[in-house]
Amino acid sequence: MPDIFSDLPIRADQDRVFDAVSTPAGLDAWWTKRSEGERAPGAPFQLWFGPEYDWRASVTKCVPNAEFELLAASPAPSNSLSGEPAPPA
Repeated sequence: MPDIFSDLPIRADQDRVFDAVSTPAGLDAWWTKRSEGERAPGAPFQLWFGPEYDWRASVTKCVPNAEFELLAASPAPSNSLSGEPAPPA
């Protein structure tokens, strides 16, 4: 699956945007129905969208107010939440 990139202005403080994409409370406000985790490299994350979409991930990158990346574990339709294809088994 190809990556999709968008550039759009957000009228909010950088720390508020980072919190929205890297904390359970922030994610639950706009993306997940429920999530758990800590924003520290190697930390596990749970992203619950409903009974059929209960994803597990781990934090692979966390640079405060700059970058946050999760790598999805099974079960997920791909190996990362960015849509990269899973490696061959």
